[in-house]
Amino acid sequence: MTDPTTPAARLRHSVASRQDPHATDAELVGRFAAARDEAAFAELVRRHGPLVLAVCRRVTGNRDDADDAFQASFLVLARKADRVRPGSPLAGWLYGVAVRAARKAVARTARRRSRETTGGELPDVPDRMPASDPDTVRAVLEEVARLSDVYRAAVVLCELEGRARAAVARELGIAEGTLSSRLAAARRVLARRLRDRGLAPAVFAAVAGSAACPVLAVDAVRLFGASASPVPHVERLSEAVMKSPSPVRWAVASALVVASLGFAFGGGRDPERRPAARARVAAPAPRAAPVAKGPNKLLFYRTGHLTPIDPDGKNDRKVSDNRGQFHPGEAKLSPDGTAIAVLISERVNGTPQDPTSKPSDYRQRLFVRKLDEPEPGTDTGVTCEAFAWSPDGAEIASSDYVHADGPPTDVTSCVFNLKTKTRSPLKFPSDHVVTDWTPDGKALLTMSNRLFADKRGSIYRMPLDGSEGTRLTDAAVAAEGGRLSPDGKRMLFNRIVFGDPRGRELTVLDLDTGKTAKVDGIPANGWIRANGTNVACCWSPDGKRIAYVWQERDEPGDDPRKVYEARLIVCDPDGKNARTIATARDGRSIETIRGVDWR
Repeated sequence: MTDPTTPAARLRHSVASRQDPHATDAELVGRFAAARDEAAFAELVRRHGPLVLAVCRRVTGNRDDADDAFQASFLVLARKADRVRPGSPLAGWLYGVAVRAARKAVARTARRRSRETTGGELPDVPDRMPASDPDTVRAVLEEVARLSDVYRAAVVLCELEGRARAAVARELGIAEGTLSSRLAAARRVLARRLRDRGLAPAVFAAVAGSAACPVLAVDAVRLFGASASPVPHVERLSEAVMKSPSPVRWAVASALVVASLGFAFGGGRDPERRPAARARVAAPAPRAAPVAKGPNKLLFYRTGHLTPIDPDGKNDRKVSDNRGQFHPGEAKLSPDGTAIAVLISERVNGTPQDPTSKPSDYRQRLFVRKLDEPEPGTDTGVTCEAFAWSPDGAEIASSDYVHADGPPTDVTSCVFNLKTKTRSPLKFPSDHVVTDWTPDGKALLTMSNRLFADKRGSIYRMPLDGSEGTRLTDAAVAAEGGRLSPDGKRMLFNRIVFGDPRGRELTVLDLDTGKTAKVDGIPANGWIRANGTNVACCWSPDGKRIAYVWQERDEPGDDPRKVYEARLIVCDPDGKNARTIATARDGRSIETIRGVDWR
C-alpha cells in the first residue's frame, strides 16, 4: 500500500483534488515561488506538460532522452520559479527551456554512444502526432524557440497548445488585436528564417498542426512515481540548461523541491532500460585558429570616408571615396590588415529624397575588399547590423535585425565562409548580437541588448558549437558592446549609467578575476561613441593600448547651427598617456568620427 505521507502521494492527491484551472500561470508560479505550493506546481505540469513532452520527443526522436529533457525542463522551472519575472509568459519560457534541454540530451547521448542514436518509436506511450520529417520538425521547433519572448509566447499558446485567442489574450494581459498582430509578426519572422534554412514557410503550419494536440495530459504526469528525487543524470542535465553561472545557489531550493516534487522527475523508470554509463573521457581541445599579424594600423570613419592611420596619428589616407553611392557604415580590418569588411546601406523602402525616412527603411549589406581595391568590393549577400572577423580571417560572423523602436529582437546570426561563400546559422538567443570573435576561434562575444526595454543588457561568450553560453558581465550592470584583448583575458565595453548625463563609462573587465576598472581621462562634455550595438573602441594588436572615439554630446534643443567635435584617442587601458590622433568637426554629429578598428 502506498504511504499517503510520501511527497509523491501528496502530489497525486493535490492534482486530484486541488486543481485550479482558473488561476493564471503567473499566479501559480507566484504561489509556488512564495510557499512551494505543490498543487500550484502540479497544475503547471498538467497545463504545459503535454506540449513540453511533445517538443522533447520531436527534438530528440528518442524516448529516454525525451523523458530526461522533460524532467529537466520542469526541474529548471522548480529551481528558478522565483526568477521568473512577473508578467512573463511562462509557456514561451518553458518551450525555450524544453528545446535547449532536448538538444543537450541529444548531445549527451551522442557523446556517450559510439554511433548516433536513431529516432526511435515510442511503443508504450501513445504519440498522437502524424509523422513528419524529423529534421524539418526540429528546424521549425528550434526557430520558434529563437523568437523573442512576446512572439514565442503567442505562437506557443495559440499555434502549438491550440488555445483560443481570447483566452490567450487574457493570460498575457493584452488585447486580442495585439495578440493577432504579434502572431502575424511572428509568422513573418519564422517565414524568413525558414527560407534561410532552405525550408518552405508553409512547413510551420504543418508542424504546428501536428503539435496542437501532442500527447494526453496523463502522459505528461505519468512520471508520478515511487522516487522522490531526480536521478543524477537528469540533475546534471537541468544544471546544464540553467543559465545561472553558479548552480550552487540553487542547492537549498533543490533539496526542498526534490523532496516535494518527485512526481515530475522520473523515479519510476526501469533502470535496466538505460545502458550503463561510460566513463567520461575528455576530448582533445580544438586547435586554436592561427592569428594573422597585422600592420599596426587603425581604421576609422571620418566625415563620410574610411581612413587608415598610424597609432601616432601619421600617414592617414582615404580608402573610400564614393560616399553618395557606397556610404560606409561599420568597417573592420581583416586580421592581417590587408582587407576591409564594411557595411553599405541600401534603401529598401521609399526613395532617397523621402524626408520621412526612418532606420527601418534601410538595410546594410556586407562587402569585403582589399584596401586598394575599388569600391564596393565583393558583395557577400549577407545583410547585417553587426559582424566580427574570425582570428584567421577565413570567416565572418554577423547578426541581422530590423531597426524598430526599442532594442533588437528576433536577431538572426550566421557565419559566412569567404572561400566557399556559404552561410552557417548560429543557434543563439533571439536578442543576442555578435560583437567580437574570441582569439582561440571557439566562441563569439554577443550582446544581449535589453538596455532600453528594461535597463539591462549583458555580454556573453557563446560557443560556436551551440552549447550553453557564459555571461561575462554582472547581471545588475547594463553593458554595451564588447571587444576582447588579443590574449582573450580582458574585455573592453561600455557600462551604461542611466540618469547620468554622460550616459556611458568605458570599462575594462578582467575575465580571470571578474574585476572591472573605468577608463579615466575621458572628457566630461561628451561620451564614448556607440552606433546601435557597436561601440567605437578596440585594443591595440599587442594588447598594451586601447583606442576609442569620443563624441561631443548632442542634446535635444541644440542649435541646428552647432558644430560638433569628435576625437579618435589612443591611451593605456587605464586611460593614462592619452593622445588624440585625429579630430573632426561637423554640423551633424553623425558625420564626424565613428567606428574604430586596430590591426
